[in-house]
Amino acid sequence: MSLFSPSHTRPDHPWVVRLAILLLLAAGFGGWWWLMQRTLANEREALSRRLESEALSRFERALKTVEAGLVRDLGEAARALGDPPDPAKVAPLMEQGLVSACLLPEEPFTAVEGVVPDAATLVSGEIHWGSDESGRDPVVSALLGRLDEAPVRAALRDRLLGAAGPPMKASFRHRSIERFLESGPDPVLADLATAEAARAAGGLPAGGVGKPIETATLWWSERQLMERFEQAGVGVTLGENGQRFTPWPSSVRAKPVGTDLGNTAFTTSTALVRRVGLGSGLLFAAAVAGALWSGWRDRRIARLRTDLSASFAHELRTPLAGQRLLIESLLGGIGQDPEKRKDYLRRILGSNQRLGSLAEQFLTFSRLDRGVLRIDRSETPVLELVNEILQSREQPFDECHVEIADDLKALVDRGAMASILGNLLENAWKYTRGPKWIAIRACRNGDRLELEVEDRGIGFDPGQQRKAFRQFWRAESGLDRQVDGLGLGLTIVARLVEAHGGRVELESEAGRGSTFRVILPECDP
Repeated sequence: MSLFSPSHTRPDHPWVVRLAILLLLAAGFGGWWWLMQRTLANEREALSRRLESEALSRFERALKTVEAGLVRDLGEAARALGDPPDPAKVAPLMEQGLVSACLLPEEPFTAVEGVVPDAATLVSGEIHWGSDESGRDPVVSALLGRLDEAPVRAALRDRLLGAAGPPMKASFRHRSIERFLESGPDPVLADLATAEAARAAGGLPAGGVGKPIETATLWWSERQLMERFEQAGVGVTLGENGQRFTPWPSSVRAKPVGTDLGNTAFTTSTALVRRVGLGSGLLFAAAVAGALWSGWRDRRIARLRTDLSASFAHELRTPLAGQRLLIESLLGGIGQDPEKRKDYLRRILGSNQRLGSLAEQFLTFSRLDRGVLRIDRSETPVLELVNEILQSREQPFDECHVEIADDLKALVDRGAMASILGNLLENAWKYTRGPKWIAIRACRNGDRLELEVEDRGIGFDPGQQRKAFRQFWRAESGLDRQVDGLGLGLTIVARLVEAHGGRVELESEAGRGSTFRVILPECDP
């Protein structure tokens, strides 16, 4: 479609119609958005109720599993301890996770002389632990200052768990474990220290679950209870609120962790609503963008039409005014001298040729814009064509350099190549302030014809080079307003070269000139 066709010269819709369409779209989108949110809220509520019901069922099953496990481990621990209880069996029970602490009753302590082990003794494991009559172990106290040694840590851990050596007082064991834990975490020892501290205070820890048996008191910490629930597949919180989960009296209660819908997949219908809502939002955004773009496009076309009309009127008025003045002079008898008459007629002819060139340029651009210009290739001597264009110019160059082989020929559209050269030469002549200097080169590079037109004009800066081939664009400089033209010359050059299947390259530097390089493929005749 041509730029000057009716669809380009008036807006498709007035702004009032566009505004009404936007308001209708906004109202429709708002209603749909409300409906989508209501649907999502209903689906979320139903999903929340279903998940809560499922979570409660899983919690009930986990409660039974944990309770059964506690009863089973209680029986296994009681059988393992024996009657009377064997202190050597306590450490394995805690290490296996059957209980967090197994508290045996304290009996009178007997003094046993111990020996602080050296490195060899630590490696062999033959350590002589000691005890005094108050239940403290001097060997433990000495080794607590050497916790940075791995063998010392391992030996002390076994001793504090009760796996080696004579019995120790609970309060001494508790203080020793606290010093041991300062050098690094140990969940098993930490649980034992909590139980020993509570027993020293006259009871059991507030957290966890304890159960006295005939020979000892067994205790499970909150940490171990949480692990049992996790193994049963549910997350719980332990505290005073919730449901009792042990077969023995206890203040500890369990309740399921609240269901989080943040990472829960919605149902198919909700997902469909979300997708449709997103699509509606994108459609509304596209409609708004389209309306804004259409308005911007109409304003740009209107401004372009106004500028083009003004430029075209100016281009027509200048030669017509000159012709009118010369013709009136001839009619008034001023040009009676034959030489002067001939000069007036030559000027009228030049002005007429200028009008014809302007019309031809406009027609060429219109054909290119509508895609109806045909490219008829023929064998064309390049040097002959260049000389023909140079000789037909009314305004010659002060200095012209042509570097083209006499026998160079190319298979191109002769008229199109003449238009390409003519526009490049005219552009170089108009945008050169000083002496008009031009260089034209052409050569064959493989299966391509490379034609260069170099000038010493005002040139282009890097930002202008990207716009040089846009239609109706003219460089913003002090000189561009002093020369004639519509800003179509370089556009026609680029379009004609593209019609040949080639490309145009521009090398330029502001204030130093430009080089236009036309590259046409399949140029061999």
